[in-house]
Amino acid sequence: MPVVDPGGNLNLNALETVHGGAHSVGAIDDVDEDTTEDAKTLLEGLADEAFDHDPGG
Repeated sequence: MPVVDPGGNLNLNALETVHGGAHSVGAIDDVDEDTTEDAKTLLEGLADEAFDHDPGG
C-alpha cells in the first residue's frame, strides 16, 4: 500500500487512508487480525515520527 508521494516523501493522507476506512489494511481479504494490528502499529509509528500525528486518534 503506497504511503509515499512520487518524490518518496511520506504522505499523511495516505497513512490515514491505509490505517482506517474502506481502503485500509483491514479491508484486504485474507489478512489475519494480528497482521492487521501489526500494520496499524507500524503506520501509527510512522505518522507519529514524521508528523507528530496519531491516525487512530
